[in-house]
Amino acid sequence: MATSHTFIGIPINKKLQEEAKELQETFQLSTYFKKIVNKYDFHVTLLFLGGWNPEKKVLLWEGLKKTLANKEEFTLDFSKIETFGRSNKPSVFHLSPNYSDHLFEIQSLIHKEAIQLGFEREKRKYSPHVTLAKKWKDSGRSLPYEWNIPLQIELIKNSVEKVSLYEVHPSKEPMYKVLSSITLQKRIQ
Repeated sequence: MATSHTFIGIPINKKLQEEAKELQETFQLSTYFKKIVNKYDFHVTLLFLGGWNPEKKVLLWEGLKKTLANKEEFTLDFSKIETFGRSNKPSVFHLSPNYSDHLFEIQSLIHKEAIQLGFEREKRKYSPHVTLAKKWKDSGRSLPYEWNIPLQIELIKNSVEKVSLYEVHPSKEPMYKVLSSITLQKRIQ
């Protein structure tokens, strides 16, 4: 039996889900991309675990409950649309959050703890994002040049109140199922 693939990520609030869905429609992304992400699958990945050893995934998650226990909730601000891959035929069309010390600290803590359990060190630089569409559809067509990517958009805020462990179900819609969540501490005002 195949091992299920999992990842650790940040859920997206309803307002950002709706705004992102609206952007998918405004840019008619289904015209250009094979895969349009379901609004319930929007998230910010912190660490993709893939089919890594199930026992170590459990140890990692249990350890993270302690590591993240005193971390405070924070806000991610999204104000940019960007792409990964070729500029005229990108592989991923996404929303990028503005830089956040809190986000990078949490991602680093998760990554370090996974490495201590034998997880392979990530080779690529961490690039947080919310994927709206992926897999370029038509090799004869290019992204409209007037989109002028990276594109500034009106600021969208997303409060980060928890970190979740997701399981991937590629044949289902939505395809990500939350297995467990770690609630961050309320900010003292």
